[in-house]
Amino acid sequence: MPTLEERAGLHAALGDPVRLAVVDALSLGDLGVEELRGITGVEGNLLAHHLGVLEDAGLVRRRPSEGDRRRRYVSLRPESLAGLVASPVLEAGRVLFVCVHNSARSQYAASLWSEMTGRRGLSAGTRPAETVHPLAVKAAAQLGIDLSRAVPKGYDRIDPPPDLVVSVCDRAWESGNRFNARRLHWSVPDPVARGDPSAFLGSFREITARMERLIQATGRPPTPNRTISRPPRQGAPTVAAELSTEDKFLLRQAAVRLQERFKGKLNTETIERFMTDSLDQLMEKATTTTWIVLLAERFASERLRALVRLQTNPTLLNPSVLFLCVHNAGRSQMAAGYMRLLSGGKVDVFTGGSEPAEDINQTAAQAMLEKGINIRGEIPQPWSDEIVRSADVVVTMGCGDACPIYPGKRYVDWEVDDPAGRTLEEIRPIRDHLEQRVRGLLADLEIETVW
Repeated sequence: MPTLEERAGLHAALGDPVRLAVVDALSLGDLGVEELRGITGVEGNLLAHHLGVLEDAGLVRRRPSEGDRRRRYVSLRPESLAGLVASPVLEAGRVLFVCVHNSARSQYAASLWSEMTGRRGLSAGTRPAETVHPLAVKAAAQLGIDLSRAVPKGYDRIDPPPDLVVSVCDRAWESGNRFNARRLHWSVPDPVARGDPSAFLGSFREITARMERLIQATGRPPTPNRTISRPPRQGAPTVAAELSTEDKFLLRQAAVRLQERFKGKLNTETIERFMTDSLDQLMEKATTTTWIVLLAERFASERLRALVRLQTNPTLLNPSVLFLCVHNAGRSQMAAGYMRLLSGGKVDVFTGGSEPAEDINQTAAQAMLEKGINIRGEIPQPWSDEIVRSADVVVTMGCGDACPIYPGKRYVDWEVDDPAGRTLEEIRPIRDHLEQRVRGLLADLEIETVW
């Protein structure tokens, strides 16, 4: 979680109408300084100042064009926004992804669109190559996309025309608009120019992150609503075999992200096993698969984080606290939010519930937001053996006999009213009670609060 100073800097950077207009304009694609001048009406040094403020706050980045080196493109860093700006809405039927040679980036983007939406993605090049680059085929396969049969083609092969054209290279963007369609630009580095496998993986992962935002803007989430009936669990997990094509792709992407996150700490087999097992546990009580892979990834990440703690010399670790309640949607999440903020990151925080809810208690989240703590993005989840064993202190709130009891653990039971079904005015005293409880626990742990 960002520090108080970092959060203040973020709000300050977005507090100017010109800078907020820039961020809105970059929500789905990259723009050059010239385009931003036209959108904002701000010229020269003043626009450069605004872009510098946004860059210093970590909201945007600037990099030179790989085509016209006199141009610089500005890209948004969406992970820094945490829901602070409006989500764009975009109508898109036929989507065309373009680059110069149609041999790597645009081929991957079109296939990814098809895989994630179930709708055909188109690709083309201004000067198409004879074949797709072999390293592009290999890198795409690592990410679950098959380009082995893909063939580069030119614009003349696109009929009927697209509704949206997304250029994934600077040269294609700078060549102009060949179609009467809306255009977006993604300034993705050319992996062919570098010629090594890591460049292809890096460019493809950037496209994947941008694709998720594009799909959300069209109003069609990557994982459609549907129900799955499954037989009772027997032996090894079988969930992966029952998932849809979209969910299987998302599962592969999640495993890749976890491997990057825990690189050098846990081996690939362990990560994949925990990912599959986490998915299996969540599916046992799921009525739909909406966002099930995302939930499983978050649960697996917490379990793997706990596993790393168990495998690390205790003298090298921060103390850890696990907050437990019934639904993991109110009290435990509120307490965890306070602990992360007040400890300044000096405590490893975990949460869990005996019967996890589908979503965070939004009224409780609103109450916490009044104190500058955002828990809206948290996801209720169960606890696991690794998480409980890794905790130095287990704080229970209303889960009674359902709370796990492990010998040798320090347990603290807090009598705190359940915020479920209460109004904002009724939750505020619960919130303030939890703050005092957390401050007292930090004092017991001999950790100074940041405020």
